[in-house]
Amino acid sequence: MKKTVLIIALVGFFNFASAQWLSTGGPGIASVSPMVGIGTDLYIGSALKAIYVLRDGVLPWTSCGFTNAVNVLATDGTTLYAGIAQGTTPIDGIYKSTDNGATWTPTGLSGEAVFSILVKGTYIFAGTNTNGVFRSADNGATWTAINNGIALNVQALAISGTTLFAGTNGGSGAYISTDNGDTWIGKNSGLPTTKNVRSLAVMGTTVIAGTWSGAFITSNNGETWTASNSGLSRLRIQSMAVDGSTLYAATTDAGIFKTDLSANNITWSTANTDLTSLAINSLTILGVNLYATVVEGSVVNVWKMALPSVATGINNTRSTTQLSVSPTFANDKLTIEISGRTGKQEFNIMNIAGQTVYKSSITEKVTVDVANFKSGIYMVKLDDGKSTVTKKFIKQ
Repeated sequence: MKKTVLIIALVGFFNFASAQWLSTGGPGIASVSPMVGIGTDLYIGSALKAIYVLRDGVLPWTSCGFTNAVNVLATDGTTLYAGIAQGTTPIDGIYKSTDNGATWTPTGLSGEAVFSILVKGTYIFAGTNTNGVFRSADNGATWTAINNGIALNVQALAISGTTLFAGTNGGSGAYISTDNGDTWIGKNSGLPTTKNVRSLAVMGTTVIAGTWSGAFITSNNGETWTASNSGLSRLRIQSMAVDGSTLYAATTDAGIFKTDLSANNITWSTANTDLTSLAINSLTILGVNLYATVVEGSVVNVWKMALPSVATGINNTRSTTQLSVSPTFANDKLTIEISGRTGKQEFNIMNIAGQTVYKSSITEKVTVDVANFKSGIYMVKLDDGKSTVTKKFIKQ
């Protein structure tokens, strides 16, 4: 009987995945709304001096007690960073929290309005509105300006391999650095004449620049950029997120579009089913869900959509890695095997809420004790930085 119930639950899970967008029920804040996820908690910031959190995906949204205007949120997996907007007095640049948003302390970057934050190993990079890029090697205690060769209005930062990418506003375009920001080189061949890069996304060696003239893609470290806008009815891209080989793009007033970066001819299609508004501020991925900040009248609320790559439980078509999980209905032991890739790989096991319940590594084959897992649907997720492979199983 239990197996029958779980099969019915699995069907319900797939129906949920195909239902597209669902409201999280809040938080109902105003103005710019960047998001970031850490663990099972989703954080959202506001330019009207607030940060809210939805813990474990369970209502209500609660205030973190933050009192500064927020441009951007970021994390290294344990520490939260908040980039402060102009108009805040004093402008303390970046605040950080090491206790899940309960308390916040300013770093040493004062007097700067921060639009982008990137954490790379022991380095923290901050892109500012008027003074370029700053770098810290001591958890934000001290900062050094690293602006050799780069424009000073930095909107976005990203990393592909060992190469840093910076997107700027004001007609200066994209830059790369291969020495942790000590020197920068402009890379604008193929970008639109306005050269305003508002967002960056990365899938392996492929980097996507989101502009208000559409999406532009490079696979050669910015030497050439190619416009990829077929099917994109609105070109003003605000934010992007990557799941496996699928790229999602949020636009100012036409909703969310998606495309398969592994396709020979990239074509966009809409992903707006059940959304009540097509004005989107930002996107982020946490667990098994894609989250979007949706402008609804005078307030911003967060909506979520189950990621198809997780819901289907099949190998990503771009990946050469094959993942197998047995048995499908597990009681106490679960065997996980991979092929098509050498070396140690990290994997997560997530429950239906997107919470990571187990994390380890695998070379070829591993057995996991799931006897103490609660009955329900789980996903094994393997992410090598270039592609994502997932498989489902059911704990009886």
